[in-house]
Amino acid sequence: MDKKSEFGRSKQKRYKKQSVIGSGAYGEVYKGIDTKTKTQIAIKKIKLDVESEGIPSTALREIALLREIEHDHVVKYSNPP
Repeated sequence: MDKKSEFGRSKQKRYKKQSVIGSGAYGEVYKGIDTKTKTQIAIKKIKLDVESEGIPSTALREIALLREIEHDHVVKYSNPP
């Protein structure tokens, strides 16, 4: 397994989805738990339907906004080593 796939798997193991708390046209929000700190979290899963034009611009816009947010309640994305 390469380092990139290890990075994704370690993050997936830390956060566990529990139940859907909201959904819309572009994704779903789940109640979850951080297994390391035992705190409740929200996990957003963006729908990436197979489209002939690639990833929807709304998804790219939302990802860009989330990456800019500096808040204790938003997990920072970091590139794998």
